[in-house]
Amino acid sequence: MSQLTITWTLHHHGWALCKVADHSGEAEALASYVTSGPEQFLQAIARIALTDTEARAEFEGEPEVYRWLFRREGTDVEIDLLRANTCRTPDSSAVVLWSSRHAIKSVVRAALRAFDKVAHELGEDGYASRWGRPFPHTELEALRAALQTKGPIPIPIPTGPSEGVSENDRRLMANHRVHVVPAVLALANPPWQRDVWLDPTAFENLDHVFHTLFDDFCDADEPERYLGVSLRTAEEVALMRELGAALNAAAAEAPGDTDSEYLQAAAWPDVVAIAGRLSQVMVANDLRELAVLLDGGGCG
Repeated sequence: MSQLTITWTLHHHGWALCKVADHSGEAEALASYVTSGPEQFLQAIARIALTDTEARAEFEGEPEVYRWLFRREGTDVEIDLLRANTCRTPDSSAVVLWSSRHAIKSVVRAALRAFDKVAHELGEDGYASRWGRPFPHTELEALRAALQTKGPIPIPIPTGPSEGVSENDRRLMANHRVHVVPAVLALANPPWQRDVWLDPTAFENLDHVFHTLFDDFCDADEPERYLGVSLRTAEEVALMRELGAALNAAAAEAPGDTDSEYLQAAAWPDVVAIAGRLSQVMVANDLRELAVLLDGGGCG
């Protein structure tokens, strides 16, 4: 699943445009301050992240309405953005503007980034003045807390080191590590960060690294869940947890969520140092696994 981006832009007094984009396309939803659209949106995502299997939010576009439908499936969520003629129009008669599936944590992080950016650029008072309602601080912090809460449905994964596991498990491990190891190596390489991440024409940036390590191929907040999937040993798990904590500390120093802010954060040297240790351990473990395969004829 590719990266998901959400933006919340205040255009005129009492009017906002919410844009969502990913590999499947992009769409825009108009919102008026006459209803609590942003609060509903953040609450719906928090409910999905915690316990609910279904949630919805609605933006009043006067007269059209835009509906966000969320359906949880394991650790992923199916999202539909609909446009209906009026608030009484049933979902079945509405137009589907955008539909996609993402890891729940990816959706939570995208929503947090969207409203953190607004708070950084306008301030809560500036937001209230332009929007006509208070900034949804309570809902945003509840969503941030949900990100650190273990969900009710765990990911079914094998445990233990890779030695002695099936060929299918080895393939699963390889498919994950081909993404995770380069991301960790990038975090350990300041020249690469300056030359690539700060180049707007380059594909890779820090957002890509965050999605790789927190959403798509690992979970740096709870790395033990990926032991046997993208992490080979308890040492890798411990170092990945340290790396996640360091990245979260750097994120707290980057209110604009820009790569340059991260690289200037006081916590960034810790990120580089921990990533350096983790990358050495991961590469050594991969080489050891390769030796096991060669000794056992696994490459034949």
